[in-house]
Amino acid sequence: MTGPDRDSPGQTNEAPLKVGIAGLGFGSTEFLPVLERVPQVQLVAAADLRPHALQAFQRRYAARVYQSMEELCRDSEVEAIWIATPNQFHGQHALLAAQHGKHVVIRKPMAITMEDCQRILEAGQRRAPRSPRSHSRRGLSRRRL
Repeated sequence: MTGPDRDSPGQTNEAPLKVGIAGLGFGSTEFLPVLERVPQVQLVAAADLRPHALQAFQRRYAARVYQSMEELCRDSEVEAIWIATPNQFHGQHALLAAQHGKHVVIRKPMAITMEDCQRILEAGQRRAPRSPRSHSRRGLSRRRL
């Protein structure tokens, strides 16, 4: 990566953030149309259990697709993972992404239990000064991710 570090507050990087999507169900239909218009984001990969969802994503974005979260996390090009899997998996998937050194965006709720939320925050603090946070789509089109 060239230019300023993405974790440095107030710094930008000319290269787009390479994002992988975990979960291509109904929730992704709310944010994918917005993300694809954000020039600072490049959709490079996705994971889902449903082959038809993966095929549609691959056709639309010319991106890599995986049938597991583990495979998505091992993709060295993916810098951040947007977690849109069913709520009961948010905690597990956020921790897995953080363990692989990925930035994490989680659809609400962050996790099902307070214990999982705490583990996610701790994993984010070990990885970088900024913690992963839940995200509301409010104002998404105006903000840099």
